[in-house]
Amino acid sequence: LPGAVARIPAIPTLAFALMMIGGLWLCLFHTRLRLAGLAFIAAGLGVAPLRDKPDILIGRDGALVAVRTASGALSSVPARGANFELTRWLEHEADARTAKQAVGGEAFRCDGSGCATTVKGMTLALATHPSALADDCARAHILVLTFPRPAGCNATRGPVIDFFTARAQGTIALFIEAGQVRMKTVAQLRGDRPWARSRDVRRPLLQRATTTGSRLGAFA
Repeated sequence: LPGAVARIPAIPTLAFALMMIGGLWLCLFHTRLRLAGLAFIAAGLGVAPLRDKPDILIGRDGALVAVRTASGALSSVPARGANFELTRWLEHEADARTAKQAVGGEAFRCDGSGCATTVKGMTLALATHPSALADDCARAHILVLTFPRPAGCNATRGPVIDFFTARAQGTIALFIEAGQVRMKTVAQLRGDRPWARSRDVRRPLLQRATTTGSRLGAFA
């Protein structure tokens, strides 16, 4: 029914913990001391809106890139097979749009070899073909590659995220603060677990692909 579902953005872990403690406090105590649980719940509600929102999200082995526009909503480039992942990002933001509505790259300028946009004064380039490297490696502050990074290709003031980085780290969130880029990844938050070991996904065969990409970049 209309109004039966409310969209609520994800909240910080601290906010969730405070509200859980408050709820347990109310259940476990039977004197007036139980009312102190309301203070924990109120503190959790106060902390809830303070979630750190990423300026850039990168997933799908580097092929899916979304940036936060001036309106605060995410705008994504088209990426084949990425609807499920993009839908989860929108749910996390309490964004009622569908993945199809968020795709279209309204924040991006795209051509046959990649896309580019500006986020908080920093240039983000997404290269989908080695022919884009001649410009992107030299000019981009943040560079995302859907293929292995050739030797000598470095963004001027920010990270270079290639296929291998995205594959090893999982979804990557970038935060731009005072001209500096801070990165959070799924692998960092998950840690090195027996069931999810940190691993280098570079293989000898794929390392040869890196050399090939470097040669292609030289001819671009």
